Amino acid sequence: MGIRRLLLPLDGSGLAEAALGLAAFLARRLGAELVLLHVVEQRPPERVHGEPHLREATEAEAYLEGIASRLKAPDLSVRIHVHIGPEANVAAAIAAHRLEQAGDLIVMSTHGRGGLRGWVLGSIAHQIVQRGCPVLLVKPETPGGPPEAIRRIVVALDGTSASEAVLPLAAEIAAGCGLPMDLITVVPSVGALGPEQRPVATFLPTATAAMLELEAEAAASYLQGIAERLKAEFKLEAGYEVARGDPVAELTKRTGRDVLLAMTTRGRYGLAGLWEGSISARVLSASYGPVLMVPAP
Repeated sequence: MGIRRLLLPLDGSGLAEAALGLAAFLARRLGAELVLLHVVEQRPPERVHGEPHLREATEAEAYLEGIASRLKAPDLSVRIHVHIGPEANVAAAIAAHRLEQAGDLIVMSTHGRGGLRGWVLGSIAHQIVQRGCPVLLVKPETPGGPPEAIRRIVVALDGTSASEAVLPLAAEIAAGCGLPMDLITVVPSVGALGPEQRPVATFLPTATAAMLELEAEAAASYLQGIAERLKAEFKLEAGYEVARGDPVAELTKRTGRDVLLAMTTRGRYGLAGLWEGSISARVLSASYGPVLMVPAP
């Protein structure tokens, strides 16, 4: 079916505009419509992220028209939509507009100042993911500047069916944009085991190392099967890798300004735990590039 429409929420700030370049790149490559969205808030602040905030529908329309004019090109379809509201819950309104506008993906900036906790707790991006929407997050503070394009997609899998929820959307992006995809599973080394496994590893180091080797072999077989399936179904270039070591460090190594890291969240139930210190949260915080997050069913 393909990806037909991308939604890009904008609040008038330069930080929110950090997602413009990548959103336009994807829309062009995928032949998708790009919808610039602003939701008028109840009692909006005068400033957001140190910049004047859009407060009125007419002001928002003029602003979005200006952005659309900047993006205007024969190979890019751009439309604006101002939701007058006013809305008390902007995140809920954006999530609802994904259905109203038949959007396949929301692309937005993390507004990521102040570290992961500063972004996550109470942020609009976090709340949208909570509502079951796939979101491609662009970090304004990306080294080298916000990404304007991607050349590769890396998909993190852990061997569970829940982690595979990211695959259809990631594969659609890869196939539609003509990009290669790498699948990766990280099997910890003995030294990188978590606190629950460390006592066993301490007393049974040889047995633990052998168990991890078997796990790595099983992971390679698992990834090979998925890669072959993706090649057949989506006609894309798909490779795979089993990394060994600390999962956060290994996944972060494979991120970059022009590399899209794709992963599954654990859905509504697991989000609180996710943000409080899980591998996904720490990888998101440390990533050097954009991250696609798809909630598990």
